[in-house]
Amino acid sequence: MATESLRQLVQRNLNSWMLIPSICIILLLGIYAAYEKSRDFQSQNTVLIEALSKHVVSQTNDAKSALASLSSSITRYDPFWFHWVLSNFLLAYPHYERLVYLSPNGKLLATSPQVDSLISMESFIDKVSDEPTLLSQPINSPLTHKVVVYIGMRMTNGNILIGELSIKSLNEHFTDMLPSGEGKLVLCDYYGNLISHPDYSKVVTQENIGHLSIIRDFREKGNHTALYESEGTYYYGTLASIQPNNWLLLRSQPVKDVFLPVLAPLFALLTIILSLFFIFAHLLQYKLRESIVKPLAAFTDSIELTAQGQYENVSSQLEQFKELSVIEDRFNDMLQRINAREQTNKESEERFRQLVENIHEVFWISDFDNEKIIYVSPSYEIIWGRTRESLYENADTFFMAIDAEDRSGFTSLDQSAANLRWTVS
Repeated sequence: MATESLRQLVQRNLNSWMLIPSICIILLLGIYAAYEKSRDFQSQNTVLIEALSKHVVSQTNDAKSALASLSSSITRYDPFWFHWVLSNFLLAYPHYERLVYLSPNGKLLATSPQVDSLISMESFIDKVSDEPTLLSQPINSPLTHKVVVYIGMRMTNGNILIGELSIKSLNEHFTDMLPSGEGKLVLCDYYGNLISHPDYSKVVTQENIGHLSIIRDFREKGNHTALYESEGTYYYGTLASIQPNNWLLLRSQPVKDVFLPVLAPLFALLTIILSLFFIFAHLLQYKLRESIVKPLAAFTDSIELTAQGQYENVSSQLEQFKELSVIEDRFNDMLQRINAREQTNKESEERFRQLVENIHEVFWISDFDNEKIIYVSPSYEIIWGRTRESLYENADTFFMAIDAEDRSGFTSLDQSAANLRWTVS
């Protein structure tokens, strides 16, 4: 079974009990901070959009009221007088680009400023009512080529009064209402046709933003806050409807501008924690290597030498921990006892050797299990006339040197010794 090194064990425990919990806590704090920022952003957007919606409604209502007031002042149709009234009205209300006066069937009666070309009004006449009403989506004026919307109403005499309301003034007002760096405000109709945009050229070219997911997912009422992508950038915005104009107002900011201010400190904290952790881990590994790993390695080497029969006391010059010192002391005590026992055995063996090598009888030690002679005294060579090495190599040579009539007695003696061995065992 694979085992871990001390370094791996320490590293795993540091990761399990310090690094991973710290990262999880930072990530949870980041999620919570992002959630709170999202709620705060949505709340601020809701308040801002409600205020702006009231402003847009107020501006369009003022334009409608001005048109209604003009219609009530028209009591007769005198071309000179009529042109004078319309001109004065445009001076008083510069956000109107042009006024058009039509008969009930759509015949042009008067226009100010006077132009020869006029777009067809038939598509607008069906939408005209007794109250001033928005008649069109944003459209380029044939007179000024500016983006306008048409507002019209049917007068008491049945004639129709239509005005071109400039979008540019509304766009400029929107641009001024939101400070730089606070995102952008976009006003469009339900189909995504732009009415106001920070980049007015998009309004002029009537770029459509109906493909944006936040507009596609909108459900006609209330507010809708979501992430969406536009031109390769992700935005976080709130969309709300403006009634009764049937327009949509979108306030949004790039995601990084919304969440980075609250997440950046947490990322910085996470970076600091990771840096401190790695510094601490390396310092800890160094101290472990110097005070534990190296002393343990030296102690292990001493054990291996002991296993090889080299009974030397452990004397480490390295810094070590208390428990290892206690173990080394116990190990040295054990080595001293082993050395003492070894010395005693050597002395006993030396006395035994001197005894058996100086007697005239043959003395031998045999291994019954392996049928080998382990030791035979030097007298064997004198008495039997054979070398001891030949006996070590082949124990049968001992019996071959015995006379045939004496072998049976020696075999009985040898068998008795074997039986005695088994009995003692």
